Amino acid sequence: FVYKHALNTGILCAILTHHLGFSYEEQLALVEAALLYDTGYLYLDSDQLTDFEDVESADYKKLCLARGEAFALLKPQTNEYHLPKMTLQVIAEMIHPANHIAHPDMKEHTWRFGTQVLRVAGCFDQMTAMRYGFEPQSEVVTMKYLFEHPDFFNSTVVQALGECINILPQGACVDLTSGDKALILETNPDDFLKPLILRFSDNQIYDLSNPETSDQLQIVDIMKTMDNRIAIDSDTLKQFVADPYIKATADRFRAQKEKISRRKNGTSAIPHA
Repeated sequence: FVYKHALNTGILCAILTHHLGFSYEEQLALVEAALLYDTGYLYLDSDQLTDFEDVESADYKKLCLARGEAFALLKPQTNEYHLPKMTLQVIAEMIHPANHIAHPDMKEHTWRFGTQVLRVAGCFDQMTAMRYGFEPQSEVVTMKYLFEHPDFFNSTVVQALGECINILPQGACVDLTSGDKALILETNPDDFLKPLILRFSDNQIYDLSNPETSDQLQIVDIMKTMDNRIAIDSDTLKQFVADPYIKATADRFRAQKEKISRRKNGTSAIPHA
């Protein structure tokens, strides 16, 4: 768990820092922090790899002590290993008990931006990873969790994560709040949770980026169970041609989202570090 968590979090930080415009030195420093910040888990037994949401729990306090011990091995006072200053600063913010995400007095805006990036990447990997005694959450459920806690997870970073990884790709099948299932026809670059979908129950197309539609219909999760549709081989699939209505609707949706995305990218600037 520790090895995979460190590696996956480092990869996510590399993707995010590049996407958010960090300098090359800042990218390296944050990836190093991602690889080293949670080695305190190595001081715990496998049955102690539990949920640490509760800051009052005994397991959380053990984790804080373990993280402190692991941080001390990096010799932050003398920096004998010549780690980047930003690496040590970010790890210190991540492992200090008073700065933990669940602390009621600590909000995301008090942290340096690099730490906020690592918090999002680390939480995303922990929630989606296989852990002893815990069922991993899907990427969709995890992203919803991050979006629903803007006081603890920087919304700009969470949005960037949604743009960097293909969570709901074209052709994915999803479960809806109505209890129905649907197929994603076109992704939405501005909000991956609001794509263009084809609902199976009525064979109708819905644009979830339309507020009137999204008020009534939302995506719950990626479809977990196999459906009963006939499997089609790739050669046969290449011969499929969408009917004019589906093609015209998808083309309009794609053009609208590309226009919005170009306008957004041309006028917005993201602060970093």
